[in-house]
Amino acid sequence: MNQTSFSRINTCMAWLVFAIAAIVYGLTVEPTASLWDCPEFIACGYKLEIGHPPGAPVFMLAANLFSQLASDPSHVALMVNLLSALLSAGCIFFLFLTVTHLSRKLICPISNGEMSIPQVITTEACGMVGALAYTFSDTFWFSAVEAEVYAFSSFLTALMFWLILKWESEMDKPSSTRWIVLIAYITGLSIGVHLLCLLCLPAMSLVVYFRRAKRVTWMGMLKALIAGGLLIGVILFSLIPGVVKLGGWFELLFTNVLGCPYNTGLICYILLLTGTIVIAYYKVKQRIVRLSLACLLMMLIGYSSYGVIFIRANAQTPMCENAPDNIFSLGSYLNREQYGKTPLFYGPAYCSEIDRVAEGEYLVPRQKEGQAVYRPVADSTKQEYEVVRHDIDYLYKNNMYFPRMHSSRHTKAYEDWMGGVEKKDGVPTAAENLRFFLSYQVNFMYWRYFLWNFVGRQNNIQGHGEVEHGNWITGFRWIDDWLLGCDTSKLPSDLRENKGRNVFYALPLLLGLVGMLWQWRKGREGKQQFLVVMLLFVMTGLAIVVYLNQTPLQPRERDYAYAGSFYAFAIWIGMGVGMISEKIRVKFTTALAVLSAIACLLVPIQMASQTWDDHDRSGRYTCRDFGANYLNSMQREGHPIILTNGDNDTFPLWYNHEVEGVRTDTRVVNMEYLQTDWYIDQMKRQAYDSPPLPISLSHEDYKEGRMEYVPIDTDSIAIGPATISLKGKKGLFKNELMVLDMLLQANWERPVYMSISMGSDILPFLRDHLILEGLAYRISPTATTQRIDVERLYDNIMHRFRYGGLSTKGIYVDEDVKRMANTHQLIMGVLIDSLLQRGDLKRAVNVCHKWQKEMPQENVPYTEYALSMARCYYMAHQPEKGDEIVSSLLRRSDEWLSWINTIKLSRRAGSLYNRYTWMQTMEQALVVAEQFERTEFINQYIKQYEHYNKQYQ
Repeated sequence: MNQTSFSRINTCMAWLVFAIAAIVYGLTVEPTASLWDCPEFIACGYKLEIGHPPGAPVFMLAANLFSQLASDPSHVALMVNLLSALLSAGCIFFLFLTVTHLSRKLICPISNGEMSIPQVITTEACGMVGALAYTFSDTFWFSAVEAEVYAFSSFLTALMFWLILKWESEMDKPSSTRWIVLIAYITGLSIGVHLLCLLCLPAMSLVVYFRRAKRVTWMGMLKALIAGGLLIGVILFSLIPGVVKLGGWFELLFTNVLGCPYNTGLICYILLLTGTIVIAYYKVKQRIVRLSLACLLMMLIGYSSYGVIFIRANAQTPMCENAPDNIFSLGSYLNREQYGKTPLFYGPAYCSEIDRVAEGEYLVPRQKEGQAVYRPVADSTKQEYEVVRHDIDYLYKNNMYFPRMHSSRHTKAYEDWMGGVEKKDGVPTAAENLRFFLSYQVNFMYWRYFLWNFVGRQNNIQGHGEVEHGNWITGFRWIDDWLLGCDTSKLPSDLRENKGRNVFYALPLLLGLVGMLWQWRKGREGKQQFLVVMLLFVMTGLAIVVYLNQTPLQPRERDYAYAGSFYAFAIWIGMGVGMISEKIRVKFTTALAVLSAIACLLVPIQMASQTWDDHDRSGRYTCRDFGANYLNSMQREGHPIILTNGDNDTFPLWYNHEVEGVRTDTRVVNMEYLQTDWYIDQMKRQAYDSPPLPISLSHEDYKEGRMEYVPIDTDSIAIGPATISLKGKKGLFKNELMVLDMLLQANWERPVYMSISMGSDILPFLRDHLILEGLAYRISPTATTQRIDVERLYDNIMHRFRYGGLSTKGIYVDEDVKRMANTHQLIMGVLIDSLLQRGDLKRAVNVCHKWQKEMPQENVPYTEYALSMARCYYMAHQPEKGDEIVSSLLRRSDEWLSWINTIKLSRRAGSLYNRYTWMQTMEQALVVAEQFERTEFINQYIKQYEHYNKQYQ
C-alpha cells in the first residue's frame, strides 16, 4: 500500500476514534454545572464575566460561542460541557495521529516505502489502542464531561505536539515554516486557556534538533533541552508579565506625567509594539530573524485574548473577580498575586523564624520592600494613578535550598505525614526535605495518580494517606493486601461497592512499559522518539510536581494537573501493540501477529468496562439544584443577602444567578473576597434585582492597605435591639467590619443569612444570633441561641428545594455530591426532630417520605442523621421502615469496624477518624434500637459493640 492510500485510511481511522470519544463523552456528559470551578467558568463564558486569576479568555470566548446554541438558559451548561467533550475528542484524534506517525516509522522504517497490509493493520491498531486507552482513562474522562479548562488545554497540547511532527515530515519543503508560525500562535492562545500547554515546548525543541542536526550528539541534545527550557522561561517570566509591565510604564507616562486620560498610554503602547514588530519583519533579511519576529507577533496576537478580560472588566460585570479594569490590576491578575508566593529552589521552611530588628522598645520583622503597586485614585474627578502599597517580602533567619516543606499553615500536617521531622539549624535536614519530596509530592501526589489511570483505583473518595481512601490497587487480592496493609476481602460494602473502584490488572501499565522498551530498541529513530516522548512525560509530570510544591491536606485531588503526562504514556501504550505484534510475527505467523495486534483492543475495552459507571454523569443536576436551594432558603421579601465561604457554596450560587436567573433579588457575598477593596466596591453596586449592599464606608476608608485589621477595646456592639458580643476579640478583620457595617446600616430591615457550610471560625460573634431556615441561617436580632424556624424549614424542604435527580436509579453520586447531599440529610434530620418535639407526627412522616423519595439509600447512604427518620417511623407505628434504617447503620458500622481491625497497626492511625465516626454511629443506632425495644438488633450487635468499645479504649 502506498503512502497516499495509507494516509487516507489513517485519517478515516482518526475520525472513527474521534467519533467514538465524542459519542462516549456526549452520552456521559453532565447536563448542567459540575462542582468546584465549573459553575464559575460557565457563567464567565455565558456573559463574558471575569473569573478567578489568571482567567481563561480563550475558553470564555469558545464557551460563549457554544452557549449561543442553547435554546434556553437551563441548557447553557450542557452546551459548554459539550464543548469540553468535543475538545477532548479532538485531543484523542490528534493522539491517534501522533501514535500512528511514530509507530509507522518503526514498523515500516523505509521513508515513503510501500506498506504491507499487516503493517498497516498493526500501525492502526497501535493508534487505536493508545488513543482509546487514554479515552477511557480516569483523569482525562473526568475532565472531558465538565466545563473546565483542562479539556481545552489537553486539546491544545495534543495539537501542538502533532503540529511539530507535521513540520518534521515536511521540513524540506519551502512552506514548512508555516507550521512553526502556527505553533507560535497556538502557544499564545494557550496562555488564554492554561499554562500547562507550554510544557510541551522542550520536547518539541528536541524534535527540531533531531530533524535538523546532521550528527546527533549528547551536547547537542543538552543545548536543545536548554533552549526549550529557556523558551518556557522567556514566555512565563518575560513575555506574559513583561508585556503588561511595559504597558504600565507607558500608561504612567501618559497619565501621570503628560496628563492624558486613562488608557491613552496603553493604546499608544499597543500600536507602537505592533508597528515595531511588523516594520522589523519587513526590514530584516535574515530568514531566522524574520521567522522569530513572525512567531513573536503571532504569539502576541494569541496572547491579546486578554483584551477580553480588560474590556469586560471595564464594563463592570456583576461577577468581576479582582477587577482587572486597568493595566496594573491586570498585571496582578495575570501574576496570580492573590495566591501568594511559593518558594521553589531557595527560601524558608515551615518552621523558619522571621528575622527581627530592634526599633525602639520593640522587635519588628525585617522586610524587603519590592515594587510599587499602582491603582487609579479613588477621586473620580481625577485621572491619575497612585501608589497604594509596595510589595513586601519578609526576611527569614533560616532558609534552605529546595524547600519542600514551606508552609507555616501546614506545620502539623508536615509533622503528621513524616511522623516527626528532624531539624538542623532551625530547618528540616536535607534528608528529611528529600524524604517529604519523594514520599508525598512525588509518590502520593503524582505516581498514585499515574497508577490510578493505568493500574487501578481504590475508590473515588479523596485520600490523605489513610488506608481506606484514594489509593491505587491492582485487582489482585494478594498484591492489594500487601500494598494497603489490610485484608481487602473484608472491605465494608461502602468501599467494595464504590463505583470509583476500578481495576485494570495493570494491563495498560504493562503495555506501556513494553512500548517504551520496543521504542528504545528500534535503532536510532526509536531512541530519538523515546527521548522526545520521555521529555514530554517528565515535563508534564514530575516537572509540575517540582513547580507546584504542594502541601498536605489539599482541598481536592489534583490528578488533572498531570493529564499531559498520562497523554505521553498513552503513546507508549500504543507502541506496546507494535512490540507484541512483532514478537509474535517472528516466533509464529504474520496472521497471528495481526490478530494479536487487534486483540490488544481488549485493554481499552476492559478499561471502559471499569470506568464507565463512575464517569457517567448523565441525569445529574445536583450542583445546579443544591446551589438554588441555598438561594431559595432565604425569604422572598427584602432583597436578602447570603454570606458564603469556599468554592462549592459560592460558585453554584453564582451560576444560578448569572445563567439561569434564579433569585436575582438576592446577593451572594463571599467572605474571602470581602477582604478586598475591589469586591467591596462591586457589592456597593446594584446587581440585577438586588440593591447595593448597605455599606457606609467609602473606598478611601477600606482601600488596599487600610482596615486590614482594626484593634478593638470593647466587649460588645449594639445593633438596634441586638447586642453582639465581641468578648475575647482583640480586633476585627476587614470582612468582619463590613458585615457589622451591613447589619448596622440595614438595621435588621434587610435579611442577612449565613451559609450552613460556613466554618464556625468565621464570624463567631454571630453564632448566637442564628435561626436555621434551610441551607442557611438567618442572622436575627431576637435570637440569643441558635434556633430553628420550623415552618420555613418545612416549606423549603418540602416545596422549594430540588434534589438534583438523586432519586434516579443508578445515578452516579461521587464524594463531593454525597457530601452536599449529607448536608440535606442533616437539615432534614433537624426538621424531623423539631416536628416530633412539637408532637406534629404527621408532618414529620411527610418529611421522612420526602427524604426516602428524593435521596434513596441506594444513591445516598444513610448517615447518623437518618436515625431521626428511624425514630419517627417507630413513633408512627411503621417499625419495618425504622428497622431498615437502624439495620443498615448497624450492619455498615460492624463492617467498617471489623475491617479496620485487619489494618496493620503501623497504618491504623490514619483510620482513627473513621473508627470514631462508625463507633458513634453504632452507639447511636443501638440507643434508638433500645429506646423502641428492637431486641433483635440489640442481641445481634451489642456484643460486637462492646468488643470494639473495649478494644479502642
